[in-house]
Amino acid sequence: MPSYRVQFEIMGLRPGHRPEAVLDGAVKAIRENFHVDDQQVDVVAGSPRITVRFTVPDSSDAEEVSLATLACAAAHEAVDRVAVLGRQWILRRSGGRWLPVEPA
Repeated sequence: MPSYRVQFEIMGLRPGHRPEAVLDGAVKAIRENFHVDDQQVDVVAGSPRITVRFTVPDSSDAEEVSLATLACAAAHEAVDRVAVLGRQWILRRSGGRWLPVEPA
């Protein structure tokens, strides 16, 4: 099954929310429809960044990208409730590399 990952730059928490709610929300939103393989929080150039790696069912490239885009949108909505978002990325595993994909 094709592996994707979505990453969100976190600019800050919305009032009344704990830091754990950011990653938890993204994982829960993606897990509703897809298998979550891994999750992590990193600090890149001083900004927190969450990453959720997940798989989508085998299909055509266009369908897989469409499903990954839907997962990203669900995660974005969940995270936006608890945090202020910066940039976001959708990446697809190809061989040993992660390549950016354009949303469908």
